Amino acid sequence: MGRPLVPLSIRVEDQAQLMAWTRRPKTAQGLAMHSRVVLGAGKGLSNTAIAQQLGLTL
Repeated sequence: MGRPLVPLSIRVEDQAQLMAWTRRPKTAQGLAMHSRVVLGAGKGLSNTAIAQQLGLTL
């Protein structure tokens, strides 16, 4: 097993901006994907869970 997860705290304003980037049609896809990864980490998901959910590889 890996290292224990360090809680990621995302401010409400930052979370709102990340969500906006994931929903906006003109957002670059790389930025949208990074935003989804950060939001997943903010929910306490493991890197593996985030990767599986988003169809990424580690």
